[in-house]
Amino acid sequence: MNSEKFTNAFMQLIQDAFSFASGQQDATLQPLHLLYEALQSNYCIACFSQLGIDLNSLDQVVVQELNKVSKIRGGQTSADHSLQQFLQECENEAKSMGDEYISLDACLLAFAKTKNLPEIITNFFQQNKFDDKNVRNWITTLRKGDTVKSQGAEQQHEALEKYCHDLTKMAADGKLDVVIGRDGEIRRVIQIL
Repeated sequence: MNSEKFTNAFMQLIQDAFSFASGQQDATLQPLHLLYEALQSNYCIACFSQLGIDLNSLDQVVVQELNKVSKIRGGQTSADHSLQQFLQECENEAKSMGDEYISLDACLLAFAKTKNLPEIITNFFQQNKFDDKNVRNWITTLRKGDTVKSQGAEQQHEALEKYCHDLTKMAADGKLDVVIGRDGEIRRVIQIL
């Protein structure tokens, strides 16, 4: 598949997944590695969060499944056949939305529909209603009728501003509850009283 078909953000996700898989000495790069990296992507996190996915639970299941991936010593990580199928699914999703490039949106839709993830993860998605309809609705709301016409498309969407809180900015503006992260101090004060 031609890498020029991907948006910059999706290409970065693939590269990060490959680096992670190589660093773990995994024999093959799989859609599971892409999902792991999606859990590090603010854009994907915004989607998961908005759709009510418990990120900690999903992360635990993904890591559990990553620990089962075959390892290789002294060789190179190669693309698994399931990854090729998954990327084709992403391309099909991009086409279905009228996109010129394959974006993280197409990847999220493919995650919701693919059979190329471990069964425990597809079951997790089904149980949490992370499905085509809900992901597509999130994308439609975010895009406001736009399609992906450039490789920098994800940067044009305001997912983080719309669906997440910038804790650093809130702290700088003095809008954070000063008690956060001070449980130990509070307990000590209560014991003294």
